[in-house]
Amino acid sequence: MAKRKRMVNRIVKDEVASVLLDKPNSTAIELKREVEKRLKKKGYSCKFTDRTYLNIKNRLLPNLGDKPIDQPWGIGACAEYYDRIPPESIPILMKMNQLKGLRMFSIRQAIWVLRLYPLILQTYNNEDEKFEEDIWVWSSAYAHMERVSEMTNSKLDTSELDQALLDYLLEHANKEKGGKV
Repeated sequence: MAKRKRMVNRIVKDEVASVLLDKPNSTAIELKREVEKRLKKKGYSCKFTDRTYLNIKNRLLPNLGDKPIDQPWGIGACAEYYDRIPPESIPILMKMNQLKGLRMFSIRQAIWVLRLYPLILQTYNNEDEKFEEDIWVWSSAYAHMERVSEMTNSKLDTSELDQALLDYLLEHANKEKGGKV
């Protein structure tokens, strides 16, 4: 029973962190509603008091602030993050940075773009607009998950997201002639 309680608490804590990243000024009541809505979509039923959500929020808030890695990406970031953003990746990142109507492109997300680029690229026959959208969406999801794990001081576990990405890419490859994974 204690193991299940820890698992539920971690799921709730992760979801609270995720909501706080999206809506940092949420009240405890707004936080509770949003978290319970998201948990319900994932098949979890978890009812905590407003006070519990407020306590979780107060513990996570000090970890909410932007870190240098969450600053907007620019070519200059290659100097500071050379080990993760090599200069030869600049053309890829410049192309991603030009996508219209998108929010901030962070250094963290740039790192995830470079990690996911080769995998996603191999399911496309050419680099069309959908390819760029997919890179944006998946790198955003991974970067968000990484921030949540940092906020909650938990190990980054991307296994569910990895499986979702693989399923998506396999589905896309089956639709595209000649696509392969």
